[in-house]
Amino acid sequence: MHILNQPPILHKNHFKRKRTCCRLKTHSIIKIQRLYSPRRRKHIMKFDNISFASAVTQIVSAIPSGKVATYGDIAALAGHPAHARMVGKILGCIGTESDIPCHRVVNAQGRTAPHWHGQQALLRNEGILIRPSGLIDLKIFRWHPDIPD
Repeated sequence: MHILNQPPILHKNHFKRKRTCCRLKTHSIIKIQRLYSPRRRKHIMKFDNISFASAVTQIVSAIPSGKVATYGDIAALAGHPAHARMVGKILGCIGTESDIPCHRVVNAQGRTAPHWHGQQALLRNEGILIRPSGLIDLKIFRWHPDIPD
């Protein structure tokens, strides 16, 4: 028999790998379809970085002295509750020299930014107590904009 007429020599796990590969391709296609579905595109198109950034800076400027807010709180008040990380990026770009009190924003556990060593000192100067673990008690010091102080 001629070599071209012989069936190809397959690895013993060839069919198993092929199924897994097809499953992965199907899973990837489903993820891509969900990512670019009309409903998702509509949500992405509604999001405007410039208006979100200005809303974040206005909200952070409204946090009173002696109170803190979380990144998620600010994102929710700005109308995009799923964009807490974007709030952090915006505040990171502002810098410490501005009049915006970025030091009053902490994470959801009440922990300050790890790379900003002066944040805890600024918060202590405003009367906010920081535990030895580095956490701020959000039950006491969290800012609730709808409840007057």
